[in-house]
Parts: sequence; structure tokens; C-alpha cells
Amino acid sequence: MINTNRRVMNVPFEQGYGVASYAALIRFPAARLDMNFCFDDVAKVLSIDNVLRIHCLEPDPKLSTPLPSEEIDSRKLEVVFIIDVTNHATLQNVVQFFSDTLGLDPDGHQMFHLIWELRSEDIG
Repeated sequence: MINTNRRVMNVPFEQGYGVASYAALIRFPAARLDMNFCFDDVAKVLSIDNVLRIHCLEPDPKLSTPLPSEEIDSRKLEVVFIIDVTNHATLQNVVQFFSDTLGLDPDGHQMFHLIWELRSEDIG
């Protein structure tokens, strides 16, 4: 694997409801993140058509031990947003919103199409 890292994350907040088949993973360098943005603009993101839920994940520095392949001095502990949406066009709209709002690189995010999900309630 290339550019792997291990992070243990806290969830300071989640907003919205449901699980969708598309997800955007947006990373925020700690120096660029204003937590007021998180609370003030989450409602704007949730108002985008087909956005169902936003998860804010914050790394725990003590529990996020580096992998052997990761350089300790240059490792990044970035806040991550995972946004559940219902289609690919909405993924692009969400990434564009964060790029326009915070000036983040629109190509610096990941987009996923999830084909299935298994929950413990489904097998228990």
C-alpha cells in the first residue's frame, strides 16, 4: 500500500440521518480548520439536495500511533468530514462547496461509491 496511515478518531458531531451509497471524504489541515465553520456551515451542506448525513472525525493524537512506514515528524493529524449522499453529482457539489468555502483543493478529496453495507443488527 502507498501512503498509508492509522488514525483513531473521535466524533465531535454528526448531523443528518440515514446512510447513502455515495460518500465524500474531505480532509482539513488543522491550520485551515475553524471549528466555527463546522457548526455554522453544516446546515448549508445539509441543505444541498441529496445530502443525508455529515460525520466530523477528529484524530486522537495519543491513540493514533504511526505505522512503521509513516514518518513521525511529518505525519498529519487532520480533521476529516465524511458526507453521505445519494448520487455522484451530489458528491461533486459537496466537494465544490468545501472548495469554494475554504479554498481547499477540489482534487484533494476522495469520493466513494459503496455497493453494500453490513451492520451488526443485520446478522445478530
